[in-house]
Amino acid sequence: MLSRRTTTWMLAGQSLMLLPHWERLPLVIGLLTGLALCYGVGRSLERLSVWPALIKLAWVLLGWTTLWIEYQSLMVLDFWVGLLLLMYSGKLFELHRARDVYQVVLLGYFVGMTHFLFSESILQAAVTTLGLLAVTGSLVAMHQTAHRGGALQPIKTAGLVFCQAIPLLLILFVFFPRLSPFWTIPLQQGVGITGLSTQVTLGDINQLVRSDALAFRATFKEDPPRSKDLYWRTLVLSEFDGNTWRVGGGLSDGPDRPANGRRLDYSMLVQPTRVAYVPSLDRVSMVRGDGVRIGPLGIVRGERPLLDRQRFEMQSRITDRTDETLMPTELARWTNLPELGSPRARTFADSLRRSGASTEEMIQSVLGWFSQDFFYTLNPVNGTGDSIDQFLFEHQRGFCEHFASSFTFLMRAAGVPSRLVLGYQGGRYNEVGNYIEVRQFDAHAWSEVWIQDIGWQRVDPTAAIAPSRIESGIGSLTLSEMGLFDGEAWSYFKLRSLSWFYEAQLRWQAISHFWDRAVVNYDESDQLDLISWFWPEVDVSDLGHVALGLFFIGLGVVSLGLLMPSGFSNVNQEVRWYRHFERLVPERASRTQNLTVGVEQLHRDWFEVEPQTAPLAASFVNRFVAHRYRSNELVSSRAVWSALMILRWELMIFRLKMMWQRFR
Repeated sequence: MLSRRTTTWMLAGQSLMLLPHWERLPLVIGLLTGLALCYGVGRSLERLSVWPALIKLAWVLLGWTTLWIEYQSLMVLDFWVGLLLLMYSGKLFELHRARDVYQVVLLGYFVGMTHFLFSESILQAAVTTLGLLAVTGSLVAMHQTAHRGGALQPIKTAGLVFCQAIPLLLILFVFFPRLSPFWTIPLQQGVGITGLSTQVTLGDINQLVRSDALAFRATFKEDPPRSKDLYWRTLVLSEFDGNTWRVGGGLSDGPDRPANGRRLDYSMLVQPTRVAYVPSLDRVSMVRGDGVRIGPLGIVRGERPLLDRQRFEMQSRITDRTDETLMPTELARWTNLPELGSPRARTFADSLRRSGASTEEMIQSVLGWFSQDFFYTLNPVNGTGDSIDQFLFEHQRGFCEHFASSFTFLMRAAGVPSRLVLGYQGGRYNEVGNYIEVRQFDAHAWSEVWIQDIGWQRVDPTAAIAPSRIESGIGSLTLSEMGLFDGEAWSYFKLRSLSWFYEAQLRWQAISHFWDRAVVNYDESDQLDLISWFWPEVDVSDLGHVALGLFFIGLGVVSLGLLMPSGFSNVNQEVRWYRHFERLVPERASRTQNLTVGVEQLHRDWFEVEPQTAPLAASFVNRFVAHRYRSNELVSSRAVWSALMILRWELMIFRLKMMWQRFR
């Protein structure tokens, strides 16, 4: 029969290992694993009898059926993780011998690895570490007698093992060559991923800004730009069918981006997205990351959608002019419109073109019209007819994509090359972590217009209608539309109004950001930068040898540390206590080298030269004598060390008080 202590730590470990997955599991699987844990608790308390085999079989069949109905395929990682968790918890039904505990412990280590397939946050790492401690504690309890130590003794031993492994862990993490994944397992695509799409219809961004999900964090090497200058270009939409804007195809890489202007160096830590595009500040001159490049129109494009968190190093040039030229074929692309639709808007644009105004004058004319007669709202009216004409001449209430889409249409109808840009605007600066944080409610749309002899210029109609949105972010508008703006984003801004909560949130986010940058996204470039700091001529081919050598050195040090305590007798330990105590005794007291009577004699001498502090040492002297003559049965080594540390602390406090009274 298994001991109560063994089953307690084993059940604690299983609960911690299953906890991160319960939110992702189908409801029925969560209930089944919970039922198995309850059964294990009941059996450990001897409150439940062994269930019949028929009930166990029904439990397994129900779990298998639920997993198949939920995932519909064996080629999805979630199915196999769910099956592993089901079998992991189901092992409790046949937990009778030590061999069964070993199997549960081994499965527990595998379950711990599955946590990081779905989340790599610092909180997830903490929960997994606690789970591994409890699982290892159950293994330790199997090999300890029931009377050795207290109920926490197994977890203390497991914690000591973990501490001994930390040096080896650091050596392998810092120095072992960073290898790219050579295999992949398909996850459920798109689950829990939000963000921009490669097409936009009026109202799409309005729905997106109701989410407070993190989009990315950006860290600048120097002072970051002002919020109103942070336009994170992600997608350029060139094709319009009268209702929806889409990313166009067949674009060449185009001319090189300008090399002049103010240089901004920054790193991006981008959350998973459903598009193969990375936000960046215009104009990008360099990007470094896994599978990304500067694509057509100066946007940063990846080889595939970003299905996990990734870091990119970027460099942008801030300039007012470019050396680009617009070819006739490109002119046709950027002025292309459907043959039919939006007649009133076309008439208005034609009047602008016939007026003989310059491009800059036409831009200002439309923006002036917007600022006088239109209203910026988070809850626009989206009609079912001609979206452009309805917005411009009927509703005149809209969100950023309404203004940007209509403005781009008018410019094209007037013969001015223009395009619609999707991305994010602004962001909140975290002073604790020194980074800009951008969330999905910062999603934004604006236009870019071609001006002769200047090049492509950003025109944001929202800045003319609702300048506070650009200057202070979307949060400045939610307060003015209280009751009309709902969703996760509104809850986020309400919580921000609690100053203490907001400050705590900033600190926690800064810690999480450091974890993501320094641990989760620690790649080969970071490794080389770190090692080059003290080994300037390092070669990538040398890293494996360095890591292997340091690993064996660390393993030797740890092994030596494990073996050395067995070579010391209790007398040597007591000698160390005596020497520590001797340093605390006033110098005027006599010294003796006789260990047997030395501590007590020193204490008596202490009373003679400094009676006001000598009583503080009574606890240590009594414990030392008890440990010396009673052979650890009543007083442990930890108790003697604790008394010595307390004595040291109390002496320091006493002497500080005496100094304070002397100077008063």
